[in-house]
Amino acid sequence: MTVKLSILCLLGALLALSAAASAQDLVDHANRSYQAKEWQAAAVAYESLSRGDESVGQYLYRLGVSRRHLGQFQAAVNALEKARKAGVPGIFVDLEMARLFAARKDLVMAVEKLQLAGEQGFGNVEQVEQDPELAALAGSDGFDEAMHVIRKNSAPCEYMERARDFDFWIGEWEVYDRDRTVKYGENTITSKDRGCYLYEQWVSATGNPGSSMNYYDPGQQRWRQHWVGAGGSIIDIYGGLVDGSMVLEGRLYSINPPSDSPFRGTWTPLPDGRIRQFFEQSKDNGKTWVPWFDGYYQRKSESR
Repeated sequence: MTVKLSILCLLGALLALSAAASAQDLVDHANRSYQAKEWQAAAVAYESLSRGDESVGQYLYRLGVSRRHLGQFQAAVNALEKARKAGVPGIFVDLEMARLFAARKDLVMAVEKLQLAGEQGFGNVEQVEQDPELAALAGSDGFDEAMHVIRKNSAPCEYMERARDFDFWIGEWEVYDRDRTVKYGENTITSKDRGCYLYEQWVSATGNPGSSMNYYDPGQQRWRQHWVGAGGSIIDIYGGLVDGSMVLEGRLYSINPPSDSPFRGTWTPLPDGRIRQFFEQSKDNGKTWVPWFDGYYQRKSESR
């Protein structure tokens, strides 16, 4: 009896192993067919896999894609809706739905699905522009609005009003005293990472460099500047617009000799197109302030 039971258990294990191997072979076949764009073979394989377990969203999603390529649009819709219920993110489902309805020439529904993908966070502008079905929607009603949402997802800083507060500082500048008799240096301010921060590259008239990163912190709801100069000065100041001027306040640190003091800077656009940059330092913990730097920015294109 014990021997017979052992044999039965062994046979059961072998059958289970064979079934597992067979199932894995089907998965491999489905994936290879999908990657090779052999849509009929992929559709048959994913259909079989999804019958076995409709909770596997990837099988259902890829079944929907395969059905679309075969022109079996309603079957594709059904598979994609099941994929959504199985947990495939709505961004992927609605983006594929947009392709599907575009292929059916239902441009209204295609744009609606593209809009839905954008509202869920889709932000790959290049993918839309390079996808034949999606790119064909250009000019359709609502397409520009959908793309506006997608572009905002792609570059949120560019569309954040507070992140644009310091854009008046962007440019290539020569920096002088108020009467333009003494040149202090040159400064280049550039917008980086799709408008998420301003990068400052300063070179004094004597060749001493320094740079800073300036950005709006939505968590703190304020602007911040981190400056490091080759002479050993470090500035960490924060604030925001006050009556049209950028006003930042914090600390000035010096490496040699070591020091730490209250510090503030004010950037003010002037009517003649220049910008005044006025830095002040306090040596009595903020009770009184003395000028530290007072420079007037003039665009290089206007100073020749």
